[in-house]
Amino acid sequence: MNTQKKYSSIAAQLEKKIAACEFQEYLPSVKKLTSEYKTTQRTISRACNLLTQKKLIYYEKGLGNRIVISGAEKKKEKTNLRLAVFTPFQYSRPRSMKIGYSIFTSIIQECRNFGSSVEVFDSLNISRAVKEILNLRKRRDLDGIFFCKAGSVLNENIRNALRRIDVPVIITIHALPFDQEFSTVGFSIPDIFTKFRKNINSGLPIYFFSFDIFDSVYNWACEREKAFSREFPSGVIFKKEKIETESDATPQYIRKIGYTTANYFFDKLSFPCTIIGVNDCMVKGICDYLIKRKIQIPGQVFLIGIDNFPKYTKGLISSINLSYAGIGRQMVRLMHKQYDELSGKKPLKISIPVKFIHGISS
Repeated sequence: MNTQKKYSSIAAQLEKKIAACEFQEYLPSVKKLTSEYKTTQRTISRACNLLTQKKLIYYEKGLGNRIVISGAEKKKEKTNLRLAVFTPFQYSRPRSMKIGYSIFTSIIQECRNFGSSVEVFDSLNISRAVKEILNLRKRRDLDGIFFCKAGSVLNENIRNALRRIDVPVIITIHALPFDQEFSTVGFSIPDIFTKFRKNINSGLPIYFFSFDIFDSVYNWACEREKAFSREFPSGVIFKKEKIETESDATPQYIRKIGYTTANYFFDKLSFPCTIIGVNDCMVKGICDYLIKRKIQIPGQVFLIGIDNFPKYTKGLISSINLSYAGIGRQMVRLMHKQYDELSGKKPLKISIPVKFIHGISS
């Protein structure tokens, strides 16, 4: 079969699957389609271009090829909702503020597409946020709440207040497993490490560098360690330091921990190897130490982080890109497209796709 016939055939098959509602909101990734149809990325791209010309799909940056919804589905959408957004304004922590701002602005932008209005509240002060939620409960013009948590777990006072709300609530937690009580949009930690498995040389020794953390309710670093152990049973975890307070959890301090931890465990490393850090800042500190020891990068060690923080990866360190703007968009779409389902008792869960970004070290 020549190239034109092949991508036309693939496009026709995908069109039938779209009509049969075999996909949810997006086509499978190009990588999955390439594998499924045993063809090249170029052929799949051409097939997707045909579907785009027919206005069956359109590309969304960071999320993939989105399926254009039918007229019947369009009628189910809610529009002109009045929504409350709780988001943490962490001015003292620029990196956390940037993440929160990315989610927040994408919520605002996407709400405009549905003609919905938004009221904004600060979720950083727990007691004040609880009072605001209870005040909203008295309102009759409120249609839903987005709650963006500063960190990884809902405070129990916040949880109790949200339980008393009669309108749909969607929360975002930067690190999943999903919340079992409220509808949640976020990243799945197992997805991150599955992506690692598919993009690294599993024949080399593999190490995971981490640290202990002050949060006794939910230790996100520990959750990443568990996911690493499940995906790489023969891998080794190294950690030495503990972050004692939230104010210590700065990129600069975590970079320093990476350096000291690499120094402490250096004699236990076998080269060549793959090193994964609990985040990009940790890996940058490890990289600093290995350069001091004149370890060849790339060549002797392959460095991988999480968060795709360009200030620290700089094209050298590979990383997992987490689309925080994608979280905000999906929260809004879930609220407007599945409003009736959100009003039911069963919480809905959406996991945002993650992307592996290759650096020259791997």
